[in-house]
Amino acid sequence: MDQDKRDLVNQLCTQTGMIMEDCSTVALTIVGASNEEIGDRISRLQSDAERLGMLIKAAHSLAVST
Repeated sequence: MDQDKRDLVNQLCTQTGMIMEDCSTVALTIVGASNEEIGDRISRLQSDAERLGMLIKAAHSLAVST
């Protein structure tokens, strides 16, 4: 893998980690949320999970391509 691809994979993985960190906070604080907030937070987690999937897929594609 050339350096440009490596840098891009690193950026994608860093972004993935940052989103996961944010998701962790949302998930762990759901216990004190109102019913409306729970729905909103779960929607956010779902949206973030979809973003994570796209970022990971992109990183994987770059990492395994020649």
